[in-house]
Amino acid sequence: MDLAVAVGGAGAAQQHQQLRDEVAEKCQKLFQDFLEEFQNSDGEVKYLRDAEELIRPERNTLTVSFVDLEQFNQQLSTTVQEEFYRVYPYLCRAVRTFARDHGSVPASKDFYVAFQDLPTRHKIRELTSAKIGSLMRISGQVVRTHPVHPELVSGTFLCLDCQTVIKDVEQQFKYTQPNICRNPVCANRRRFLLDTNKSRFVDFQKVQW
Repeated sequence: MDLAVAVGGAGAAQQHQQLRDEVAEKCQKLFQDFLEEFQNSDGEVKYLRDAEELIRPERNTLTVSFVDLEQFNQQLSTTVQEEFYRVYPYLCRAVRTFARDHGSVPASKDFYVAFQDLPTRHKIRELTSAKIGSLMRISGQVVRTHPVHPELVSGTFLCLDCQTVIKDVEQQFKYTQPNICRNPVCANRRRFLLDTNKSRFVDFQKVQW
């Protein structure tokens, strides 16, 4: 079984989202150019129809061939592969813009990108710390799968001391509350309530190899 995965580094990703990242912003623009310009053998914009399908409520992920990306811009594909965890949120923003430019989708809807056809395949045992943050294609024998369940990826919290709403708290592969209330006159560090209706969840499945 082959999978394309990003070897994680949530803390680094959160830091990059808080600061302006010129490299990631450039990747976002180039990736959007790729979506707008890359054509199939018939001369049609290859990912346009897939993007138009994202208008459906159950669809939010655009699947892209990594071979196409390499053909379009070698430097971009190298950056995406080596700095995947860093640039991934920006690639998703490009998908969102592309989808909205070609269809009527809710402003609050989130979009994602998935890659297939990575050229190099690695075995599970070949994963090392040097691969952290990169995009990889891995293969191995699945011995057990767990049911799909919602996974919190970005939380909205209510401070129970001053009632301040704290949005977009990125989850670092575990339940992560705000470090401190964002109200400058409130020093609460522990008493927060998760607002599930305003938080973002994705489908998550644990696979054992």
